[in-house]
Amino acid sequence: MSEFVLPDHRGGHVLATGIDIVSVERVAASLARRPSLEARLLTDTERAVLDDVSSASSRMKSIAARIAGKEAVMKCLGRGFDHVSFLEIEIHGGRGSQPDVRLLRRGERRAQALGIDDIMLSLTHDDTHAAAVAIATKACPCKQ
Repeated sequence: MSEFVLPDHRGGHVLATGIDIVSVERVAASLARRPSLEARLLTDTERAVLDDVSSASSRMKSIAARIAGKEAVMKCLGRGFDHVSFLEIEIHGGRGSQPDVRLLRRGERRAQALGIDDIMLSLTHDDTHAAAVAIATKACPCKQ
């Protein structure tokens, strides 16, 4: 009997996982009450990408998904937002392409301290909720 093994394209050992779910309605209500909150949750780059989203509803779902993604990444880093801010985690891609995580300042330093080489991220949403799963890995020495 042969064994089927999925190819390891990104490679590495799993160091940590994180998961989060966010209510789209709650995010929308929070941003309606405090519009300045968006600038505290999303980087300028993220907001610029989301400005191109065609409908307000789709934009809000995308914002909620990125918030869930950032919180899932924070869980991989073993710290809450009091140690790594939302602006120190930037999510690129999504909306039809694989999301990519970029860590900045304290986020990058924390990942280095933990030996994290990569964080894989999956985002999803429907009309009411957005969810994310993050997996932090360390590169396999055999691939170097």
